[in-house]
Amino acid sequence: MPNSTFPAVISFGDNHKPVITAKYGDEDDEDFSTRMANAVEVQEIDSNLYISKELWLPAGARGVFGGQIVAQALRAAFNTVPDEFDIHSLHSYFILAGNVEVPVIYQVHRLRDGRSYATRYVVASQRGKAIFVCSFSFAKPDKANFNLTHQVEIPKVPPPESLPSDIDVLNELLNLDDITPKYREHLKQKIEESSPMDYRQVVRSKPDSTGYRYFKTRGKLGSDKKLHACVIAYASDSGFIDTTVAANGVPNNGVGMLISLDHCMWFHEQARADDWLLYEMQSPRTNDGRGVVFGKIFTKDGKLAVTTAQEGVVRLTKKEQEKRLDLIHPNSVTKSVLVGSTAQHYQFQTIKMENEDYYGKNNNNNKKKPMMRPLLRRAYQTSSSSRSRLLLPAITLSSIAAASTGYWFASMEQHQPQKIKTANHTTLKKAFQELQTVLSAEHVTVDQTVLQDHGHSNNSYHEAGLPNIVVYPSNTSQVVEIVKIADKYDLPIIPFSGGTSLEGHFAASRGGICISFTEHMSEIIAFHQEDMDIVVQPGVQWEDLNEFIKEHGLFFPMDPGPGACIGGMVGTSCSGTNAVRYGTMKEWVINLTVVTPEGKIIKTRQRPRKSSAGYDLTRLFIGSEGTLGIVTEITLRLAVIPKAQTVAVCDFPTIEDAAKVVPELMQAGVQIGAVELLDGLMMKAINLSNPELGYVEKPTLFFKFSGGSQAAIDHEIQVVSGIVKRHQGGEFKYAKSEKEKESLWEGRKIALWSSTLLKPNASIWTTDVVVPVSELPRLIRQTQEDIETSSLPCPLVGHVGDGNFHVFILFDKNNPEEYKEAVRLNQNLVQRAIQMDGSVTGEHGVGIGKKKYLKQELGENTIEFMKKIKTAVDPKGLMNPDKVLP
Repeated sequence: MPNSTFPAVISFGDNHKPVITAKYGDEDDEDFSTRMANAVEVQEIDSNLYISKELWLPAGARGVFGGQIVAQALRAAFNTVPDEFDIHSLHSYFILAGNVEVPVIYQVHRLRDGRSYATRYVVASQRGKAIFVCSFSFAKPDKANFNLTHQVEIPKVPPPESLPSDIDVLNELLNLDDITPKYREHLKQKIEESSPMDYRQVVRSKPDSTGYRYFKTRGKLGSDKKLHACVIAYASDSGFIDTTVAANGVPNNGVGMLISLDHCMWFHEQARADDWLLYEMQSPRTNDGRGVVFGKIFTKDGKLAVTTAQEGVVRLTKKEQEKRLDLIHPNSVTKSVLVGSTAQHYQFQTIKMENEDYYGKNNNNNKKKPMMRPLLRRAYQTSSSSRSRLLLPAITLSSIAAASTGYWFASMEQHQPQKIKTANHTTLKKAFQELQTVLSAEHVTVDQTVLQDHGHSNNSYHEAGLPNIVVYPSNTSQVVEIVKIADKYDLPIIPFSGGTSLEGHFAASRGGICISFTEHMSEIIAFHQEDMDIVVQPGVQWEDLNEFIKEHGLFFPMDPGPGACIGGMVGTSCSGTNAVRYGTMKEWVINLTVVTPEGKIIKTRQRPRKSSAGYDLTRLFIGSEGTLGIVTEITLRLAVIPKAQTVAVCDFPTIEDAAKVVPELMQAGVQIGAVELLDGLMMKAINLSNPELGYVEKPTLFFKFSGGSQAAIDHEIQVVSGIVKRHQGGEFKYAKSEKEKESLWEGRKIALWSSTLLKPNASIWTTDVVVPVSELPRLIRQTQEDIETSSLPCPLVGHVGDGNFHVFILFDKNNPEEYKEAVRLNQNLVQRAIQMDGSVTGEHGVGIGKKKYLKQELGENTIEFMKKIKTAVDPKGLMNPDKVLP
């Protein structure tokens, strides 16, 4: 969407293509009310499936307004409960930024339909990725019983009629003489936006942690109580997280980032959104780059109608940080904090302030703004339709504390090689300053939240290890300079792309420099359609790559977890569900461009499909997990999208019966696309997540068929169904339409997150072993017998076509006994795999978690040979230390 279209409402027609339906301006009350109703409305496209009709793109915002997503999700949930049920509460999380050009799909999961309460779980998705999730509780009014009652009093503040509207405030600011052209244009866009909501701020004379504002729609909405609840949900997110900066008196041009992470609401009374409502907003704490806000919404007659809560990311501009830092240390431009641990592991934090801000007079419009990595793109830009901070020139100290204070992280291991020196204060400061001569200042950061996100993963059960510095290069030449600086100061280097790995691959166990590729090295460099290959940077996501090439009839077959990037896929030698047909990452990489530990660029080979020229360096780096060099460009083979595809499922009496199908299937020579095995417990979890799927809760095989013609697929289905029948298989269901295909395969897609329903709030230890397919039935049977001795829920899922499967061990990581039990189950599984001539990792890589088993699998001589390679290539041991090698 070009910037010239700001501000705009995006609607979607029958073809779900975006159309600009309104460029906001002057409208009467009826137009306002219609617009407001349309903003929260959704359209049913299937049972429990809804699509957005409109999306709002606020002026200057990155994407969809979060309040609109909350409101539309509530509307979709409302559509699945009887009219006598009122909304009771909602608890939501923003995961990814919404794209205003793509309609949002809302899938409603009916978790419970009781006599008094109903529960719904809604997943909002765009292009197959969840961007928002929310649980809703609905209740019938309890009029039959005598109930306790009390409430707090409505705050005593001036009435809304005595306060200027946001439009009045914006016009007043626009008339000031000393504002910059860029800020003036921003104000004009806000005025043109002409929101259908009327917001009125109670102005505070000094910074305060509590703020007040009134809101209502500009037109009447009718009597639909569901619509009023949705509109209140819509408005409750607007300017809410702003209370955190208002509490510290931050001016508008001092705010670098404000995005909502979650949003909760409790509905106590029915209220009309077209009558004045008073919103009391209080922020008890802002620290570590995040702020928390609690709110109360009162009706005009003093009733407490709604209680709210929200957490968000709160960051200042560089210039605002400089101002506040100068208040603490008037003569300093740079603030360094050094914290030492007993293991002499130091964390250096530097805040370097720039002389310009987002709306500053010296702002360079061509200068790139720093980008968030996708892990942080999990929240929507908070609506700036009525920012109270527009009125508040002031200061804060809390954000400085969050940005510049050092913190502890994992102690150094005692066997640290002598050549990796402990980075001290002076060394880190020099390295930081030199890095800023190579990259623009905003591409070198020591922001605490960024460090945390680049050293910690919720996907991994391993200890986090935070880097000292994170850098965002744009090309191979910049990576060379970064590596040279790291080599000069003996600082470890940790590559980072998607952040989805499971074995602690990007944990900076010794600090150092994290090279993050997702932000500025996520480009397609060259596409050779006739040769069916493509050259990409490491930050490209595999889903985005496939989206780019599918119009040319091609696809990249590797399909690991959502969000994985090509760089990490090379580092771990991943595969996925398609491995039985297409193999692993090793088969699909033609060549690599690598920056060596001493800062030289090598290319592992040329671009033809085959070559006998020298050592196969390409495969040496695949699976090396960044321990031998930094991969900056990858040339990939591509495959033709099969002309015909379908899927099938079949349940079995026992998991061993299901597993016995696999070896026979492989011997039959069937060109099957995927064979996935899910045990009975996993099928139960999937039904819990979506009861309408209605799977038989027994061990189940999921098959994916693909070929050059439907006739070829029909033949394969006939062969597979015969094999299944010989092994006690139940009904063999295969899809006869695209809709049936999506429905049948849905369970496999949602398996991982569905498993969390078996033990809410548990951590998941995702195991990963592989054995020859002939040993698969025996390994699975023995694993199930071991699981039966445990009290922990352990559903199983596997890409069994190539002998690879995972057990999801659900445990409380804060419970020592459960953690000990999880360790035991994992160790037993690994030992069994090795004894059956298998491997400790089929596709997740070694990282930190599997290296202790490597000697047992490969033998001492093999490990010693690997160590010789590592020492020869990386004599200082700076490349992603403590990974792979025991």
